[in-house]
Amino acid sequence: MSKHRHRTNKKTQSVAPTSLPKEALTLILSATGFSIDGCPCHIADVYATTQKQGASSLQLKSWSQLADAVSWFCETVLVQDKAAKLAFPPCLPKECRANVHSLVSKKHSKVAESVSEGFGDERHVAVVAKGASASRSLTAEQADHALALWLLYGRHSKLQSQQQQNQLQNNMQQQQQLVKQQQQQQAEHPSIQQNQQSSAANMPTQPEAAADASAVAESWQALTMEPDSSTNQQAPQRDYTRDEVAQMLVQDKLPADLSALWLGPAGEAQRQARLICLAASAGDVQELQELLASNPYVVRNCVPDLASGGQLPLHLAAAGGRKEVLQLLLAAGADMEAVNGAGETALQVAQRCEECDCEAALLQAGAKHTKQDSWQQAFTGQL
Repeated sequence: MSKHRHRTNKKTQSVAPTSLPKEALTLILSATGFSIDGCPCHIADVYATTQKQGASSLQLKSWSQLADAVSWFCETVLVQDKAAKLAFPPCLPKECRANVHSLVSKKHSKVAESVSEGFGDERHVAVVAKGASASRSLTAEQADHALALWLLYGRHSKLQSQQQQNQLQNNMQQQQQLVKQQQQQQAEHPSIQQNQQSSAANMPTQPEAAADASAVAESWQALTMEPDSSTNQQAPQRDYTRDEVAQMLVQDKLPADLSALWLGPAGEAQRQARLICLAASAGDVQELQELLASNPYVVRNCVPDLASGGQLPLHLAAAGGRKEVLQLLLAAGADMEAVNGAGETALQVAQRCEECDCEAALLQAGAKHTKQDSWQQAFTGQL
C-alpha cells in the first residue's frame, strides 16, 4: 500500500491552489466489482457513501492527494473494471483541470486518458480507460467542422466585442460634443440662460414641470460626468473549448449562439470553403466541377478555410502542383492576389513549393510578382 506514496506529483502540488472548497475535492467514482478497502493508506480518509448503480463519492483532504488518487484508480480500479470512471466536479478551477490532464498524460497514458464531458456549467474532467472516450469517434468531416466553428465563433466574438467598444467610444464622443456645444452657446449668449431662468420663475409650479426639470438636470449631470466603465461593460462572451464544440456539434446540442452562427451565412461559407479546399488539395477535378455546377460563384465567393489554417483552394492547388485544378479555379474567378492565413499569394506558394507548372500558369494568367517573391530581383541584389 505504501508504493503509492512516492508517486505524489510535486509539480501538481506547486501549481494547484493551496486550498479548495470541500465540493471541489469531492470525486465521483463510477465502477463495479472493486473493493474500497484497496485505497492507499495515505488517502484512507477517502470514503464511500452510497453505492447506487456503482457510484461512490470520494473525498480528498487536499489537492496534493491528486496523484495518489489517480494512481490508485488507474492501477487498481481500472484493472478490475475497464468501464470505470473517475469524475471531478464542475466547480474545479481551470488550473486544477489542467493538472489532471497533465498528470494522466505523463504518468498513466498507457492505460488511461483524461476527457472533458458535459456542456456549459456542467462541464467537468473525468479519467477513463484508454480508448473509452466517445470524443475519439469523430469523423474527419466532424472534426473539420468543429474546428471551423470554434475558430469562427472566436473571430465573431472578437469582432462583436470590438464593435461594442467602438459604439461605446462613439457614444462618449457624442456626449462630450453635445456638452461642449451647450457650454459654448451659454458662453456666447448669456442672456438666453437669464431669460430662460426668468421665464421659469414666472411659470406656475406644477408636479409635472418639477419632474421634467429634475429629468433635465439628471440628464445634464449624466452628460457632464465621466462615464462609469463598470456600467458600460458588456456581458462576457461564453468561452467554449474546441473539444466542447466538437461534442455539442456531434450530439446536435449546439446552444443558440453557436447554432445561429453555424447555420447562418458565415457557417455555410465555411462548409463550402472546406469542400472546395478538399477537392483542390486532392486534385479532384470532378468534385470541383460538381461544386461549380451547383453554384457557379462558389469559387469567386470562397472565404479562407479556417479548418486548414486559413487556406484558399487556389493556394492548395498551387502547393500540390495541381495544375488542372488551378486552371479550373482561375477560370471560375478565383482571386489570384488573395492571401492565405500566412499572408501568401498563390504565386508565392507555388514558388515556395517549387511547383514550376503552377507558377507558370499563374504568371500567364496575370499574377503579379512582389518584392518578396521575385527571384529575379533577389538574384540581381535588388532586394
